[in-house]
Amino acid sequence: MQVDSKQKMLEVGQILEADSQQGGQQVPLDISKAAFAKLAAMPNTTLLRYGNTIFICITSPRDPSIAKVAVINADATPNVPINFMHLFENAMQKGWMQLQITTSDPAILSALQSLAQKYTIKMADGGEGKTMIGVQLGTQQPGLGLGA
Repeated sequence: MQVDSKQKMLEVGQILEADSQQGGQQVPLDISKAAFAKLAAMPNTTLLRYGNTIFICITSPRDPSIAKVAVINADATPNVPINFMHLFENAMQKGWMQLQITTSDPAILSALQSLAQKYTIKMADGGEGKTMIGVQLGTQQPGLGLGA
């Protein structure tokens, strides 16, 4: 279930529920909520939300310029690249220069592929149907702007 955030903003629980059912994997909602709570409580964690997409960003204690990002998405596919662009801008303001994301969500993969024109994004097979993504910030290429 994807809901266009321009039409309706979901509550966090609704985003978790929608995300847990994507990709046909049907993760039980109680497990999804428990995982969210555990990640959110970890040291060096920042929660960011743009539209109906939540980013859990955990900065490395050894190198605070690196953040691992878990993405919880229930936003409509056209909004996801814009949500990521907001994340990237905020990350650069926080001094994060490298983001590491692992996902199997087609909307997230498609969004990041479309942003590869503007940002340095590398993808690799993460096994078990997942893709590992590295985003190098601060090396923007000309192209897309916010709201594109």
